Amino acid sequence: MRWDAISPVFTELARRSDPWEAVSDQQAIKAWEEVSRRREFLECRLTPAEREVVLLLVKEGLDNEEIARRLGKSAKTVANQLTTAYEKFQEFLGFREDLKVDRAILIAELKMAAIDKF
Repeated sequence: MRWDAISPVFTELARRSDPWEAVSDQQAIKAWEEVSRRREFLECRLTPAEREVVLLLVKEGLDNEEIARRLGKSAKTVANQLTTAYEKFQEFLGFREDLKVDRAILIAELKMAAIDKF
């Protein structure tokens, strides 16, 4: 087996005297990739109106009525936009059909992606 075909974790292990440092670095890289992927969802998969609603939900934890009041929309419009965002996020992550994305999942999954970028 060629050395460059070996897992990046093993490559990092070979460079360091502390194996846990290499594992920790790989975990940090993986976490950064997940945050970047979720930012891609926010930037590219949502309409500007959906993004606006989702960001208020994720960053401030507002309910539909408060989001609607802040944005000058009806609560029904906000609910519809969130439902569409839930469906898009479920498809984006490839969740099973029986595992539905809801407010709690959206907030938990997008919190880190929304903090600094938006």
